[in-house]
Amino acid sequence: MIKKSIKWAMIFAFVFVVGGLGGMVFDRYVLPKLSTSNIFSRCSFLRKANENVTVINKIEQVVTHEEAPIKEVVKKASDSMVSIVSNDKNVIDGKNESKTGIGVSISSDGLIMTTKESILTNNAEYKVFTSRGESFSATMIAIDEYSELAFLKVEASNFNVIPFANGESLNGGQKVIAMGRFLKTNQNSISIGFIEGYNDNFNLAGTNLSYSDKLEGVLETSFDESRKYEGGIVINYNGEMVGITKKVVIDNKDYYFQIPVNKIKETVDMIFEAQIENRAKLGVYYISLNNIKSEIFKAQRNNGALVYAPSGRQSMAVIAASAGQKAGIKIGDIIVSIDGKEVDEQNSLSRLVSKHKKGEKVEMIVNRKGEELKLEVQF
Repeated sequence: MIKKSIKWAMIFAFVFVVGGLGGMVFDRYVLPKLSTSNIFSRCSFLRKANENVTVINKIEQVVTHEEAPIKEVVKKASDSMVSIVSNDKNVIDGKNESKTGIGVSISSDGLIMTTKESILTNNAEYKVFTSRGESFSATMIAIDEYSELAFLKVEASNFNVIPFANGESLNGGQKVIAMGRFLKTNQNSISIGFIEGYNDNFNLAGTNLSYSDKLEGVLETSFDESRKYEGGIVINYNGEMVGITKKVVIDNKDYYFQIPVNKIKETVDMIFEAQIENRAKLGVYYISLNNIKSEIFKAQRNNGALVYAPSGRQSMAVIAASAGQKAGIKIGDIIVSIDGKEVDEQNSLSRLVSKHKKGEKVEMIVNRKGEELKLEVQF
């Protein structure tokens, strides 16, 4: 009797083990495969079995749920965002101009960054509202005409600060989150998208030409209705800022993009050092050359900055009384390098100029009709 019981127990154990292994194999490999076929994908129970499952190399499955981490990331980043109300101090007939915008805290002692067009910039008073319902008066610290970023200061402490991402790791196709704010309710709005790419040649001058005194090189993203996020931040899935949303108007059309974090860092460093007013200026309009543009404009080189004006007039290419004019730069010149640093799409003319300060002297190499010349430029 005991031997018979042991025999049946062994049989049941064998069936249980074999059946369990078979179920695991069926659930892990067979079921996802069936649910993707034309015939079996019509079965609702197979579709449900395959929800939130990604099949990798046809033999593995990974269950993903992005909603929870996104909520946590957004919550932390939103605490660093603020609403800004700027009022013109001039009151005419009992009325004055006002403007609302958004910004982000970049230091715990109340340094706020936004874009130039998000606020009134002349003779204005500023009020900053946090997501916690606090309000503070703010003063204008500086407007960087190169990047068109504006900085306000609140006399407070323990502000939530947005961390900066590593700008070198940004690439096309990377998922990111745009953050804005419904200004009437002071609540955040978000949109999930991706980085389309890095546009090396887009310049903030508001023309089809680049200008030596304006930032060149921006991020372009997939977000719709970008106007809702103007002045707001774009973050990665670690909650780090990868850019700030800005616009320029070219030919009466709004263009939205993001100033990338590596260029924001350069500007912020100059703000902390109180050097933003000392950025060098050259006063030259140009085209950043590459293989295609070199062919179009019949240039002597495939890189560098071609000093240019559509009208062909020297005064439209080189600003009167500018450092460029005083140095003898002429329309048609190709600026090859500044102080030994080569001008190319990654290191545009405007970026190399922006790294210098007023009063500094540099050696500039220009290609003029095939001949290379050395010019001394004093910013």
